[in-house]
Amino acid sequence: FFGLRPCEIDKELRVEGNFIIARNRKRKRGKIEFKKIPIHPLARKYIDFNKSLCCGFASKAQCKYLKLVLGGTHTAYSLRHTFSTLCQKSVRPDIVDIWMGDSPERLVGRFYTHFDDDFMYKQMEKVEFITSD
Repeated sequence: FFGLRPCEIDKELRVEGNFIIARNRKRKRGKIEFKKIPIHPLARKYIDFNKSLCCGFASKAQCKYLKLVLGGTHTAYSLRHTFSTLCQKSVRPDIVDIWMGDSPERLVGRFYTHFDDDFMYKQMEKVEFITSD
């Protein structure tokens, strides 16, 4: 539901209202930056956000475990790819880039565009996640 990199599921991961806050681990020169990802209403059905979201495993162990759970043919990054694909079916790619922690290459997107929380949450509500229910 969030498109996080495995290394971003750590003790700095937290919930604030309707958003997941995660440290963006792909910033250069030690720059510390956080990304804010809206929590899809369906995610609340499957995840207890009152508990820690950090599993306590090192990033490599998380990846190994997820590969096992996903049948050995997919990786933790497969979930990131799926998140991006599903989001881009319903939401503008530049917004998905923000959720993924990727900077849009255009100057306007990187420095001048700032969406408010209500707008971002409404965008996430448009995403149709597939479940087995």
